[in-house]
Amino acid sequence: MSERHVHASLVIKSDDLLAEDIAKVMKPIMGVVQSRGEPISSRPNSGLARHSTWILSTEHAPTGLDEDSPISEHIGWLLGLLDGKKTVIEKLSTNCDVEISCFLHTDSTNYWFDVPHAIVKKLADQKIDLVFDVYAS
Repeated sequence: MSERHVHASLVIKSDDLLAEDIAKVMKPIMGVVQSRGEPISSRPNSGLARHSTWILSTEHAPTGLDEDSPISEHIGWLLGLLDGKKTVIEKLSTNCDVEISCFLHTDSTNYWFDVPHAIVKKLADQKIDLVFDVYAS
């Protein structure tokens, strides 16, 4: 049986806004912020962030999901947090990139998943891009 690890992140990136400004309008949802020009990670020579970024990941949040839950459930959990934030997301999308980034890792060369049309519609209605980062080993 193949093993898989799945999580998704809501990512808001801006060249114009400060990371703290994004965090303020996203309250009470608490994400991780990184300011433009800060080191990307603590690893030596990791480079500097090109954008101010706010991120909330299902990997470390108390979602009730685990790493082998369907990716659509991870996406749905993040979208559920935005139910009262439609106007905020619309405003942010005028000068920010707003996306849900999905990370999928499997030890199999074949990985099947689906994203139901209701989720795709909700993403499109809120102008949220959907990005997949798939690793097979």
